[in-house]
Amino acid sequence: MGEVLEYASKALESLGRKQKPKGQGKFDTYVPSAGEQGPDIASIAKKIAGGFEISAPKEMRTMSLGRIEAVPVPKIKPMEQMAGASGFKEIDVQAYKDYDRVYRLDNDQQVEEATKARAWRELAARYPQFRERAMKRAEEWEDVYATRLINEAVTFEKGRRHPLLKQKKWQETVSLLKTVPRYRDTAEKRASEWMMVVRSIKALEPYRKKDWEKLSQLLELQVIPEGQKRAWAKAFVDAYGKDLFENPHLPWLLAWLPKDYVDPRGSGEGGRIEASDLGLEYQNMKPRPSLLPETKTVTKRKRGWCVGCSLGYILGGTFFASGLAANIVIGVVGGGDTVILNQIFAYTMTLPGGVALLVTGIYDAVRGERYQVEETDWNAKKENTKRLARWEEELRKAREYNDKIDSLLKQANSLLEQHGYVSR
Repeated sequence: MGEVLEYASKALESLGRKQKPKGQGKFDTYVPSAGEQGPDIASIAKKIAGGFEISAPKEMRTMSLGRIEAVPVPKIKPMEQMAGASGFKEIDVQAYKDYDRVYRLDNDQQVEEATKARAWRELAARYPQFRERAMKRAEEWEDVYATRLINEAVTFEKGRRHPLLKQKKWQETVSLLKTVPRYRDTAEKRASEWMMVVRSIKALEPYRKKDWEKLSQLLELQVIPEGQKRAWAKAFVDAYGKDLFENPHLPWLLAWLPKDYVDPRGSGEGGRIEASDLGLEYQNMKPRPSLLPETKTVTKRKRGWCVGCSLGYILGGTFFASGLAANIVIGVVGGGDTVILNQIFAYTMTLPGGVALLVTGIYDAVRGERYQVEETDWNAKKENTKRLARWEEELRKAREYNDKIDSLLKQANSLLEQHGYVSR
């Protein structure tokens, strides 16, 4: 027993552990020797502990963007009425009608800022006498419009959404600001930054999967010190991201990470995570396929006893068979003065007999009263069986995949709840 305790003590000391192992039970139990030296657990643990490194190059590791704040919305005063000329004879009535239309539009709270700005610019281009006032008002509304779009994108970005959706939102904002220079550079820069994040996540994915396959197994080993596991977990999230959109393995790393070191759900929003938070998507259950009709309508004829048909078959068959037999005999015997006469006789019998059989057969096929009957379409039935088999197989696979997602979400939410990231 003493040798066992000494062996365990050395193994623990080599790992930086201070525990002193104690024996339990009887010390006089005899354990036969295996005849060879036991494995060096301490050296094995050291080798494992030093063997895990992040495989992704440092220049490719996940990047984080600085926060962007909302922009103050400019205050815009109501448009004042414009004094007319001293005499109405000098007034361009159509110009004032158009001005009045834009003026009313300006005061309508239901009209979008961009529409108001466009109306003022059109007025300035058409009537030089209103140009200065109209252009100033158009620029005021464009500032309000641009500010609102930027703030909508900022609010959208702060939500729990995938980086790709955020990039698309900023790109959409750039498109909406194509006629408004104010803040367009800001939107273009932010869209470009989020595109870099999306590309970074995609480029890191194969490295992340490879490293997680190894790390997930190492974290389960009791022989590895907790301190080493914490260092690995921290290195993993530093390299591959601190939220679920970048790093879907976060819930399984929380036990070895400091509290609030990561933000699994993104921007601190509450609520349980969903499949999209892990980059997963449920498979749709395809509806039952449309099947082919398994019966077909067949037209048949109702035939009674036909004396003429029977006579035609008998006579035609007799003539044709006699002529054919004569031809065979002539071919076997050959020679003689009667050969030509015999051939004439043979063909004279064969041809009429064949014609009689043909005519009788055609008549017999078309005679009688027509009627329709439903029969099983075996080709359609076989095709339907194949379609149903394929559908059932796809349905089974989709259910299995969706069940795996549900199981994964349940486990992930349980871990997040356990570590205080999700409330019940």
